Amino acid sequence: MEQAVKDVVENIFEDYSHINVEAFRKLISELTENVLVHSEAIYPGYTGARQLSQKEMTYEITIADSGIGLTESYLSGEDDDLRRRVERGASAIDLAMEGLNSSKKLHKGFGFWIVKRLVEEARGSLQIIS
Repeated sequence: MEQAVKDVVENIFEDYSHINVEAFRKLISELTENVLVHSEAIYPGYTGARQLSQKEMTYEITIADSGIGLTESYLSGEDDDLRRRVERGASAIDLAMEGLNSSKKLHKGFGFWIVKRLVEEARGSLQIIS
């Protein structure tokens, strides 16, 4: 996983002076870890990055997998309360963004919450499709 994070950071940024590299590494690590821990994907995921505007220093980062998705992760997960909330129509993405919600008992559920905060601090936007 660390190599994937390193590859994204090095491939997208020639000059690191304008970003908080540690925050960016944390963001990519959290998203990559979520894919590895929760997706149950048979095939490896995809991580890609591209610069959209050099002048505005905007980038697009894509992390994708062919896993079960957030909703199914909560429905088949170990947390009965979360399972019931999703069964009643709660958005799995919203639950993930709240923090403290994980389908796995040994995880705290901070991954997407941390990602959301880091993206907000960088004045970026986040789109999650599940």
